[in-house]
Parts: sequence; C-alpha cells; structure tokens
Amino acid sequence: MVSKLTSSPNVQINSSLKGLTSRELQVLSHMAQANSNRSIAEALYIQPRTVEHHISSILAKLGFNANGELHGRVHAVLTYLDATGQLPLKRHDPASQESEQALAA
Repeated sequence: MVSKLTSSPNVQINSSLKGLTSRELQVLSHMAQANSNRSIAEALYIQPRTVEHHISSILAKLGFNANGELHGRVHAVLTYLDATGQLPLKRHDPASQESEQALAA
C-alpha cells in the first residue's frame, strides 16, 4: 500500500514542500515508503549519517522538532503525502467536525 501511495509518476508538490531541496525530497519520499535510514542511504548511495542530517533538515524546514519528538518523522511523512496529493485520509478540522455533529443532531 505504501509503495502505491508514493510511486505515482504524476505527483505534484504543493507549497508546503517548496523549501526542501531535491535531495531532501528524495529522502522524504523514501521515508514515506517506510524505509529505514540505512536503506535510504543504500538507495541514494550516501552515508547513513548524511541521511540523518537530511532528516533533521527536513523536520526543521517543515516546523517539526527533531530533538526528542518521536512523531516528527510521522508528521513529515504525512505532510509529504498530503502535499503530493497521495494522502488517502480525509483530514477534519475541529470546526468542521462540530458542524457535522450539529447537523447529525
């Protein structure tokens, strides 16, 4: 399923990812495919430490805390999938949920 979501050749990137370099987008794409840092390094022919550097940069540019926040990687992947139109889940904001609940009542 993950590879289906991240392998579309027609993926368009929206503005939330515009600040990332092409290498950071490559790393983030591999992260979205649930690859480990080591497998990302092997696929891109770079050192694992370089992957860690790219991930830290990605998290910082997307506004996620790289120091100690375990969910930063997940948030970055969700941002990537959403920005590329590959996120299959519909996001709900609290205001729309309240409206839906009021209509249901």
